[in-house]
Amino acid sequence: MAITLKPANQTILGDQLSVRRGPEGELRYAGSDARGLRYDVYVASDSEVFPDPLAPADRTRYLALPPQLPARIAELAHRWTDGATTPEQKARLLEEHLRTDFTYDLGSPSGGTPQPLDHFLFESKRGHCEFFSTAMAIMLREVGVPSRNVTGFVGGTYNRFGHYYAVREGDAHSWVEAYIDEPGQPGWRTFDPTPPAAAQPLHQTTGAFVYLRDLVEALSQRWNRYVIGYDLRTQVRLFDEVSKRYDGLRRRAGVDKGMLGKVTRGPFVAAGVLLAFIVAYTVWRRRRQGAAKPTDAKPTPDPQLESAAALYRALELALAAHGISRPASLPPLRHAEDLRARKHPLADEVEALTIVYLEARFGGVPITEPARRDYERRVRDLRAHKRVANEPAAAEA
Repeated sequence: MAITLKPANQTILGDQLSVRRGPEGELRYAGSDARGLRYDVYVASDSEVFPDPLAPADRTRYLALPPQLPARIAELAHRWTDGATTPEQKARLLEEHLRTDFTYDLGSPSGGTPQPLDHFLFESKRGHCEFFSTAMAIMLREVGVPSRNVTGFVGGTYNRFGHYYAVREGDAHSWVEAYIDEPGQPGWRTFDPTPPAAAQPLHQTTGAFVYLRDLVEALSQRWNRYVIGYDLRTQVRLFDEVSKRYDGLRRRAGVDKGMLGKVTRGPFVAAGVLLAFIVAYTVWRRRRQGAAKPTDAKPTPDPQLESAAALYRALELALAAHGISRPASLPPLRHAEDLRARKHPLADEVEALTIVYLEARFGGVPITEPARRDYERRVRDLRAHKRVANEPAAAEA
């Protein structure tokens, strides 16, 4: 792969644009174009061979394992790959087992355990993409294949108005790179052990909402590029272009000479427009203040509803600490039922506290002082459940 930079402008007083290669082979840049830069990328065809040898120090680094890795993870890695004779065959076997024997689940309970990877492989057998990629990277190292975990984005949606691809948070993904010592063409190969359906973008691609979203994003992108993102040189050039067009209009109208030519010059016209705007705004404000009626007193908030809402906010903070935050589009009771359906260890208590909140918020059940203190105590116990169960775990790759 080759890259050619296309900096728009090189500042005189700022730092010169520089590009360097990072520790993982990535490219990093610094300099005056801090908002980003344009570049062309050239990718070699399959027939072109570019060997990428792995230095001994890097090989040691990419084979390192956590010091407290459970022994049964290593046993499982060997059981899955002992029949393979090449590094690529081992990688393909691990990838296939993880894709077919495990389930994608954003709400996996494995994240709150002392050994998340061990719990994922042998207990829950479900998790998000980082569980799959971490498991494969660790198991590859266990069978002697250098590997590294990669995080980035997959997919993206094409904007029909702006003619570009938009990559969003929902497109985030994690996969694996394994170093394959293939004769004649050694190098890093990409593997994705996450089940294929879960590795797809989460955003919709059709419908009225998508049409409106693309339109708004395209307008915002144009505004950022042609207004906010313009550097000083481009802004001066734009101002000169507008001035030339205005002077040409004055010449064609015959108002560029004599006294009329002086009062129609750009600065005078701009000052007149600004003054007229200030006068018009001042008059509008005074008329509005004169016609304004005394506002009615704000309604007194219901202490019962405020107390119920405050209690549920505390519950949501505790859920966030466990990584099971409620999406804004999901009702509280439905969220609790989903946790129960996924057999989350905290589901029973979350559902009970949610019902207490709903009865107080919508059912008119009063919250007494003892009931409030009991609710707060149960929320504290729920939050403390993480600190008790989540002891320091072995580092993941």
